Amino acid sequence: MYVIGLAFSFLSHGNLGGTRGWLLVIILFLGIFSTVEAYTGGDLPVRLGLAAASPTPPLVRGWAGIFADSQSLQANLDIIKARGYNGFRCMIYNSDLGRTPSIASIVNAVNVAKANGLWIILDHHAYTDSFDTDPHWDQVVAAVKDLYPQIIWQPQNEPAYSLPTLTTMYQNWINKVRAAGDTHWIVVSIDYQGYGAPGDSSFLSQFPQVTDPLNKIFYDFHDYYFYQYHPAWSVSDAQAYADNVPVAVNSLISGYGRPVLITETGADASGGGGWPPDTVVAGSAGYAPESLAYVSREISDLHAINTGYMLWTADDWTGTQGAGATGALNIWGQYLPLPTSSLNPPLTGSFNYQPSQIFPNTTVTFSATASNGNSPYTYSWVFGDGTTGTGKQTTHKFSTTGTYNVTLTLTDSAQAQSTTSQSVTVVQPPPPSGWIGVVTQNTSLFGVALVGLIAGLTLTMLIERKRRKNRLGPNNLL
Repeated sequence: MYVIGLAFSFLSHGNLGGTRGWLLVIILFLGIFSTVEAYTGGDLPVRLGLAAASPTPPLVRGWAGIFADSQSLQANLDIIKARGYNGFRCMIYNSDLGRTPSIASIVNAVNVAKANGLWIILDHHAYTDSFDTDPHWDQVVAAVKDLYPQIIWQPQNEPAYSLPTLTTMYQNWINKVRAAGDTHWIVVSIDYQGYGAPGDSSFLSQFPQVTDPLNKIFYDFHDYYFYQYHPAWSVSDAQAYADNVPVAVNSLISGYGRPVLITETGADASGGGGWPPDTVVAGSAGYAPESLAYVSREISDLHAINTGYMLWTADDWTGTQGAGATGALNIWGQYLPLPTSSLNPPLTGSFNYQPSQIFPNTTVTFSATASNGNSPYTYSWVFGDGTTGTGKQTTHKFSTTGTYNVTLTLTDSAQAQSTTSQSVTVVQPPPPSGWIGVVTQNTSLFGVALVGLIAGLTLTMLIERKRRKNRLGPNNLL
């Protein structure tokens, strides 16, 4: 700033006038700019403030209905993992059964999820409880929020309140857990008191509009093909009804900009009413051909639009004939289309870098490539010199010579990871040959800097000499 002030002071006092004076200042500024640019290697001390992007939501697919204190927890997870699912929905309370697992069992369930590398949705399975003031939730959040990053909160299963009340309750719950330092994703469900089917005109208007400083909110709705509500009961009608689900998901995403995670759907055909005459297995883990056709089509549709879901219901509590320890997993669950992650080759990553010969403080560009897995991907870099980076393409400068182990960790939307490393060697530049070598060894920007400075100084001397000659005469020059 001092140099700029001198330049304008020089002009304002009439030392140089007109176009030539301004030309000198421009050349001087170019010289200074180029010198700073060359000295910093292109990294001028300028920072642009950019709005933080929304976090990439995890793509979670699995089974619901597993109690935190279930004796069959691992048996269920073994099947879930073997079929390519990557998560489960775990009940920390069930108002229908009056069952509340202990805090210790919930901590254990989270640790088991961590040991198995699965997402866990902690489900307060209720309808009319005041979840935003429930002390049990406070205890659960305090006990497990720092144990595992792959926790998803579900404050209420199917909340039945008026929309204004529900909106206030969700906002209170979000504010409370964020104030406690929590950073996990949260499921916000539709107002089930005013719920319409996915194809209804009122569907979108029943979702609470909340704010979250971390912008980590999933929208959720549950839907089934129940015999009592579908008099046209048939496989074709079931499939047509299932096709409404991806339409509803896309309308939510485009309308509100929120990702969707359907935390409950399945092949239960009764919905608390009568069972159809062609029922194969009755009970909450049972099905009919039509309800199985519905959920199979729905899952295929959700796979096509890359949306997560949970299937109801697994575990040993259902009382369904033949269900045993794993509920519907081994009744109708074995007939469903599986997630693509179980069929595709595993996620892999690789990277290259330029230039191939690296000197200290040279800008090196690293470029990553992801294969298989589930897009979108995130890219994390460790450069081996105590620094890190992110992004599919990133740049880095090594300050000293040596060999550095550069590691890329690639994570897909299903939280699968792949790690790859390369050794990068940084060497001293070759010695310059004379003054010209010193100049050409540096960046082109340094060359521009020298040209700008030399031109500015030369022009200054010529103009000043001419001024003095005009003022004093040719015989009075020193």
